[in-house]
Amino acid sequence: MKILKTIKHVFAGVTLAALVGCSRPAEWPLSLYTGLWKMETSEGSIFEEWERVSDSLYIGKSYAIKDSDTIPLETLSLKYADGKLCYAPIVQNENEGQEVLFPLKEYVQAEKKFVFENLSHDFLQRIIYHFADDKTLNARIEGDVEGKTESADFNYKKQ
Repeated sequence: MKILKTIKHVFAGVTLAALVGCSRPAEWPLSLYTGLWKMETSEGSIFEEWERVSDSLYIGKSYAIKDSDTIPLETLSLKYADGKLCYAPIVQNENEGQEVLFPLKEYVQAEKKFVFENLSHDFLQRIIYHFADDKTLNARIEGDVEGKTESADFNYKKQ
């Protein structure tokens, strides 16, 4: 009887863990990404444009407009790979045109901040999206270059 009780407790614990694991993505407000985001620079405007394809896939693109030219920069996606939410960019003329996966390392709910990380990538290793409010997105890329941390900030406004 004692073994049966132990098995029931273990099963209940595993079931609860599975339910918590399944519900976790609902805590990630990926809909924050959707829409058109614009950043003004001294050389023109940079845009990120995101759309929801399904609960588990968001796609986007990044491009610059300089003078009247549109310059594609990246194709973007938020998707699940190996059971993990990943930021998956394809950068023009890099990585042989293949996407690079950056699994979600941390989500800070109170700050609406997503931290994606791939330490095996050359540069960049971290991509941080912080939604300060519904109209303000502060993105940051960072990584180590020759033992020094390098970074770049991108401050977007929703259009």
